Amino acid sequence: MAVGIEILLVSPWTVAVRLFHLIFERDFWPTVFFSILRISAGFFLGLLLGTLLAVLSGRSSLMETLLWPYVTGIKSVPVASFIIISLIWLKNSQLAVFISFLMVFPVIYSNVLQGIKTPIPPSWRWHPFTAFPGNGSFSISTFPPSVPTCCRPHPYPWG
Repeated sequence: MAVGIEILLVSPWTVAVRLFHLIFERDFWPTVFFSILRISAGFFLGLLLGTLLAVLSGRSSLMETLLWPYVTGIKSVPVASFIIISLIWLKNSQLAVFISFLMVFPVIYSNVLQGIKTPIPPSWRWHPFTAFPGNGSFSISTFPPSVPTCCRPHPYPWG
């Protein structure tokens, strides 16, 4: 840095040099592995619970009404606030699972619920495509409405 004091903003070169030294330390890779494991656990928990509760909410308007304030609250509160509040109640090892769950759950819940409620246009009922090289072409039925709307085919490129 031009000032020579790297307290608040460290230069990319300093970060790269420090990372290069860290990768050879004994505790570095287990720490990285367990961090990825905790974040993945939170992701898959959010995916599972978000999908399950969206399906239940799609079938029951009472369930959707009961969950709406919680999902809206999770979406509207900044992540930093959740981290600070969570540090009071959870251990450091549980924090990554909880925060990644809170970031995934409302997105999956909202998209799956919207996908369930959105009727499929008749033009999307069958999708012909070539699956085999040569002359093999066949049709499959459209994606089910429960597939999150971010993953379904859209008629416009900006989806």
